[in-house]
Amino acid sequence: MASIEIQAVAVAIEALTRAGRWSLATDLLDAIGPADASEAEVLAVARAENEVEHAFWTGRAADPDVGLSIRVVRQYTINNDAIPTRLDVLYGWAPLYPELACRVAA
Repeated sequence: MASIEIQAVAVAIEALTRAGRWSLATDLLDAIGPADASEAEVLAVARAENEVEHAFWTGRAADPDVGLSIRVVRQYTINNDAIPTRLDVLYGWAPLYPELACRVAA
């Protein structure tokens, strides 16, 4: 079995986190088993940073009963030193019984 330095793995996890690839960083963390207590500590810190970054920058909520889904994305802008927030809203409706629909021409 190959051996990889834990610091190199931590750097890779940090890079994935900073790039917004939180699920890939989590998958990498889940795939690694620490060999000793110091490696477990490094991986715990990396996991905590990944979770905090993910929770700070994104969020999603959906209500299937209403047919509404909202995603919140925050992004730091270096130009004006601000953190704008974008809301992506997806909504829609469909007829419950399309076979009973009729077209009215005026």
